[in-house]
Amino acid sequence: MGITIDDNKMHASKEALQRRLAQQELMLAIAEKFVSADDIAELVKDALRMVGEFMGVTRILVSRPESDSELSHAAFFWCGEACIETAPAVAGLNELIFSSFPREAPTGEIPTVCCSDTQSDPKYRILDTVDVRAFIWAPSYANGKYWGLISVEECLRPRVWTDEERRLIALIGKLISAAAHRSLMERRLTHMSSIVKNSPQFIGCINSAGMLEYVNEAGSVMTGYSEKELLKGGVGLLLDSDTFARLKREYREILEAGSRREYNLDIHVKGGAIRVAQVSIFSIGDKSDGLGFIGRDITDNIRLKREREEALREAERASRAKSEFLSRMSHEMRTPMNAIIGMTNIGRNAVETERKDYCLSKIDEASGHLLGVINDVLDMSKIEAGKLEISHAEFNLRKLLRRVSDVFGFRLEEKRVAFGVSVEDDVPETLVSDEQRLAQVLTNLLSNAVKFTPDGGSISLSVRFAGEDAEGNCRLEFAVADTGIGISEENREKLFRSFEQADGSISRKYGGTGLGLAISKRIVEMLGGEVRVESEVGKGSRFVFDIAAKRGTRTASDSSDSPEPLEAPERAEEAPGADAFAGRRILVAEDIEINREIVSALLADTGIEIDTAENGAEAVRAFAADPSRYDLIFMDIHMPEMDGFSAARAIRAMDAPRAKSIPIVAMTANVFREDIERCLEAGMNAHIGKPIDLGDVLDKLRTYL
Repeated sequence: MGITIDDNKMHASKEALQRRLAQQELMLAIAEKFVSADDIAELVKDALRMVGEFMGVTRILVSRPESDSELSHAAFFWCGEACIETAPAVAGLNELIFSSFPREAPTGEIPTVCCSDTQSDPKYRILDTVDVRAFIWAPSYANGKYWGLISVEECLRPRVWTDEERRLIALIGKLISAAAHRSLMERRLTHMSSIVKNSPQFIGCINSAGMLEYVNEAGSVMTGYSEKELLKGGVGLLLDSDTFARLKREYREILEAGSRREYNLDIHVKGGAIRVAQVSIFSIGDKSDGLGFIGRDITDNIRLKREREEALREAERASRAKSEFLSRMSHEMRTPMNAIIGMTNIGRNAVETERKDYCLSKIDEASGHLLGVINDVLDMSKIEAGKLEISHAEFNLRKLLRRVSDVFGFRLEEKRVAFGVSVEDDVPETLVSDEQRLAQVLTNLLSNAVKFTPDGGSISLSVRFAGEDAEGNCRLEFAVADTGIGISEENREKLFRSFEQADGSISRKYGGTGLGLAISKRIVEMLGGEVRVESEVGKGSRFVFDIAAKRGTRTASDSSDSPEPLEAPERAEEAPGADAFAGRRILVAEDIEINREIVSALLADTGIEIDTAENGAEAVRAFAADPSRYDLIFMDIHMPEMDGFSAARAIRAMDAPRAKSIPIVAMTANVFREDIERCLEAGMNAHIGKPIDLGDVLDKLRTYL
């Protein structure tokens, strides 16, 4: 019996075998390509072309979801000879793709989806609208997430897909997944490398032998050494020997435990300076991989922290000082107020004239003390606001010294304190500086000297010529020395601080606001000098300050007052002579009745006649009614209806006899320099500060009458 061989079947089997062999060769060739380090885009394009030509399909594309909307678009595309471009996105197509595959990478084989005829399959009929009659889909995953879809498409006719073709497309999907994952990892590594390289922190690694293997650019910036110098010199280049030895011992412990440790290390940078670095050292793999470290320069942070802590301590100190100052101020104000109120009640009930006079003298003394406290506070507020100003004018220095010394005559005599003033012969007769502020400094220093010098002690005031440049700028040195209680070395630092006294017990025993020396120091600095103190507890103190001033042009002969020798002051009282201003009439513009009464009472014995006005408008009307009636006008500033500035301007603007020439003197509690300047700008001739001092009033009357 013979065997019949079907030639057609043999031929078909042979063709199938040859196709499988060709497909295996294709799969091997594609796999070899994906092993290379070529760009993923080129790899995918080649793979699509090779598969498309082998399978003879219409087109193959790889779609990727967009990052913002996740709508799929063709990232890679291959088309055969019968090229049919991809149609626009169709509603529902994206949902179909995502519903066909999981978003997370599945375990095991990657699934594929295929359809032989989309027109006859209701589930995939939507693909016919984009010219797809048959397809095979295989997803790609990268880093465990859905990355894209490879779609092999037949557009001209239905097609039955073989298992070999599906396996081929599944393999292509795997290869694309691997390439995408590798590309993603490479990009991440590139990003991380760029981050490490450009990080402002010092990043590096140490091998298992303890040598530096890598340092980033920040290492050179922090240490001053080049990368080559750091790699060659190693960690020991940056640390002292003891620290380096300690880290070497702990190096193995960190490796063995796979742990992490934090250090603050003194880094010896190039040039010898030391910077503080916060360093984290950690294991980066197994023991053979060594250690990694990240360091950052915290030198400035430590400095700023210390500065913040110091600022906080200073703020707390200042807060305590101000609280103590307010407590002292309350005491300093209430004490004279208590004296004023108490002596007023005693004097009111006293019958004897001597008793009343005693009460009045105590009221006068307490009032002067209270005024001094107020002036100190006002000056300090101007200093803190940066509004304390210096006004230069020529004055006679020896007269200033005599005037300041005279203030303390009674107290020096009362305490039996010897007082001497010495001025070297080469000290100029006149200077150009701020006479008022210089007198204020000397008064503060002498006041402290008198306060802290016990009965029977001694005080001296001296002035020394310390040099002169070619332009006539002189430097003078003033010294106030006493045999008082002295100041300890630890308390000298507090002397010139605002709101503080060298010792809290001083304010309790001697009183005072603690502002005088702080004000004096600032004034001296504004006059171009500095203050220093020499003192020993129990033996006394010597305050020395210098100022810069121009030599004046006037001499003693230019003044009506001839120079007198500077001696210890004697107590002198100035009182007006009876009827000294008889036949003269003045106008006092003042809204406060008690102030009008005080001026009238102070001048009652001078023979002068006084008219009063309760506001600026009344003063203007009174002068306009009879301009020749008045010889002088005392003008308050803050008044209702019309203030003193406006009233003075109105009078000066009148077209009347004496409107431009009648003396107008401001009489106000506004005593700052800018207040005085505003009075002069308004057309006034002079200024008297409140509380009203009879001597000042008489001086102005003598000057202008």
